[in-house]
Amino acid sequence: MKKIIVYLPDGFADWEGAFLLPELMQTKTPFMTVSEDGKPVTSIGGLKVTPDGALTDLSLDQIGGLVMIGSDTWWKLDQNLKVLALAKELSQREVLVAGICAASSAMGRAGLLNSHKHTSNDISSLKRWGEAYLGEHNYQNKLATTDGHLITASGNAPIEFTFEIIRFLKMLNEENSQHWFAMYKSGKQPPDSFWQSY
Repeated sequence: MKKIIVYLPDGFADWEGAFLLPELMQTKTPFMTVSEDGKPVTSIGGLKVTPDGALTDLSLDQIGGLVMIGSDTWWKLDQNLKVLALAKELSQREVLVAGICAASSAMGRAGLLNSHKHTSNDISSLKRWGEAYLGEHNYQNKLATTDGHLITASGNAPIEFTFEIIRFLKMLNEENSQHWFAMYKSGKQPPDSFWQSY
């Protein structure tokens, strides 16, 4: 069965995958956390994490989607190059590629957003790449956006980011997806039937 890869770069933002990982686990969606080389990484909050494996542990045909968590390392041109290459290959196959915060900006640098509606922290974080980013006409002033197989989000939107992924992967049906969002976004308790979806 294909797996969702959750890529954790060194210095990853703790909160940006914090809502997604429990939902992947509870809905029994096959996934694995990875770093570039499989070695432990340390979050921006100092949390030391040993991922399940390395970026190269799965072949393209074994990957059902790639989720990239934000980190200041995305701004460094010599880092995260392998995962961006993988993102390009998966995108060409129309496999899910999702990025939040600076990871979405790196998607713009890699040319993945030129022909898809997208968002990021703000338009300036994308335009800083100059001619490497040609997608300004597709920029959406939203917290999170899905267009085809690409999902992008602001670093301020881990709930919206997770919601878009839940819906894309059909981890919950639409009604329960909406209940999930309302619960975490506004504290509205879902009906008892919601919990049966787990």
